[in-house]
Amino acid sequence: MLPSACRHFPRVYLRDARGDLLILSHFCPTAAALLLDEQPVRVVEAPCPLALDEPIEGLDARSALPPLVRPGMLADIDGYAAWEEAVIALAVEFADADAAFATIDAATEVIRGWSPAQGPMRATVGAAFASRRNAGSPAGLLPAFSLVAELTGPHPLMDVPADFVQRWRRIHASADPAAHRVIGRYLAASAFGNWIAYRGQGLRSIVAWLRACHDVLRVQVARTLPARRTLDTATTLEAIRMADYIMVHTVDSLAFGRKAVSFER
Repeated sequence: MLPSACRHFPRVYLRDARGDLLILSHFCPTAAALLLDEQPVRVVEAPCPLALDEPIEGLDARSALPPLVRPGMLADIDGYAAWEEAVIALAVEFADADAAFATIDAATEVIRGWSPAQGPMRATVGAAFASRRNAGSPAGLLPAFSLVAELTGPHPLMDVPADFVQRWRRIHASADPAAHRVIGRYLAASAFGNWIAYRGQGLRSIVAWLRACHDVLRVQVARTLPARRTLDTATTLEAIRMADYIMVHTVDSLAFGRKAVSFER
């Protein structure tokens, strides 16, 4: 007899040709705490009562065309799944999100040039992600954050400290390695079953969403972490909770996907 929103929370469903993909909103403290689990990150069958019986609400893309690689070029569902799997693996593999994004960005640019004439997309994905790229220094906020700020409007969680870059460089350099691992797991979870695959116009739009997740998280850390305090897992989890409150429960994913076409040009 629960209202639909209460019955589903913290579950977020994407239904496409692969089946029912279930992720959890990390605004839920219990879901956020799962990021501390040191077991290998895997996609698994959801047990009862985590998996819901019908009716299931979410983004239903079962009759939709596959995600776009770039405007005007469809992926095949197996090739898109390979890209998503590679992004998840990199987010977990690297001890630092900037290093993961460096390879994700470079590989995605290669994959955007794919066409069916080159053979299966999965092979192109594998070759593109085989090379690792070096990361630059932690930088300021990226355009994807500005897009989120535009969609949320004035919001206390989106207030950026004037000295954000300096704060984040200090925080990043002194952070507990466990905190970096938790951030990587959060980005991996954000990549799985991502709605922007069907809301946007290509792979760059999905990467922009992940970049926005990371930047919103960084802003929460910079806003709340006292000076001279090391970024630990407790602070990181609270920042992730607030980031998912913004990204999953405040931002309209359809509006993000439409506006993210600017990243595809």
